[in-house]
Amino acid sequence: ARNCLVRNCKELGLGSSEQYRTAIVMVQSGAMLINCTIVSNVNESAASVPSSGGVVVTKNDWDQWKGSVKNCIIWGNTAKNADSSNWAGLAGVEACFSYCCTTPALSDEHSIAVDPMFRHPEKEDGKLKGSSPCAKAGFYDTTVLDENTLDLYGQPLVNSKGRVPMGCVRCDPTGMMILFFQ
Repeated sequence: ARNCLVRNCKELGLGSSEQYRTAIVMVQSGAMLINCTIVSNVNESAASVPSSGGVVVTKNDWDQWKGSVKNCIIWGNTAKNADSSNWAGLAGVEACFSYCCTTPALSDEHSIAVDPMFRHPEKEDGKLKGSSPCAKAGFYDTTVLDENTLDLYGQPLVNSKGRVPMGCVRCDPTGMMILFFQ
């Protein structure tokens, strides 16, 4: 998935089992989440396997991770009986995440664990304030993004300086005051 907003999902599961109840489960080898915003999802299940309110990454039969998560904001998700409210997986799952904003903190040196500063948190629209630490903190990976890639609202995701945000929406600079003098 690329440039998607996943919000307000409740107790999604894989098949009819209690396994992997979360908003997004990465079960396909090579699956990717690129520039996605996963917010305010709820997991109320009592699943005993890795689960969260946001993202769960699984392994295949050869003990290889099945996905990667890059340039994403995974924030404000809740889980009743889970390893983490925002993300989970078996030991070593952190290797699947890079350039993300989430808690608990990831070991990736480019990921951050701070408030992403949504412009309208009550609307859950994914828009960031101009001062957001996520605004220009993503990685411009030309294998999955190019200068024509659009954000969730149809604006260029990559700015004129080649910077990309974490999340699915380019920074919303609205709210700045511009004065013209003569």
